[in-house]
Amino acid sequence: MKDKKAEIAFTKLQDLKRLTTAGNVLFFELGKQWKEFRDNEYHIDLGYPDFKSLLGSEHQSVSTVYAYIGVYEFWIEEQGYKLEEASEVGWNRLMTVMGTAKQLKDPSKVDDLFEKARTLTNRDLKIEIGKADEDGNFKSRIATLRLCDKCKGYIIPPSITVCKCESIDSTC
Repeated sequence: MKDKKAEIAFTKLQDLKRLTTAGNVLFFELGKQWKEFRDNEYHIDLGYPDFKSLLGSEHQSVSTVYAYIGVYEFWIEEQGYKLEEASEVGWNRLMTVMGTAKQLKDPSKVDDLFEKARTLTNRDLKIEIGKADEDGNFKSRIATLRLCDKCKGYIIPPSITVCKCESIDSTC
């Protein structure tokens, strides 16, 4: 009985891995197709004044579509990785390290980072690129600021601590 259940579990895990890779292929394919649509200005042929207008009318998130395009352009077109290789690593992991990779001047270091994205856990990967501390906690967070209706300045909620030091790179 246990052997049969272990066999089912193994098969299910293989199926999940295959589906995950197939899903990643779709993310890269979305990036490729949206890039082609944008670059060839197909939106004009459909009567939209700009690419963002098309995205809005199709209920597509502008930032998500541009993220798909950016990851595809950087890893597939610029860095020359094959779709199969990039899909094994995963769109989300490559998105996570892309900003760091773009800052690297040495192509071999970009390759090293790609390999780390393939092999490290999410926690260790974020620590490696400096987005998390040794405990895996993010070093930064997103805060929502509101604009004052009267003066149009930002309203900073009391829960936000504002840095008071002179450090430009926020390493205080």
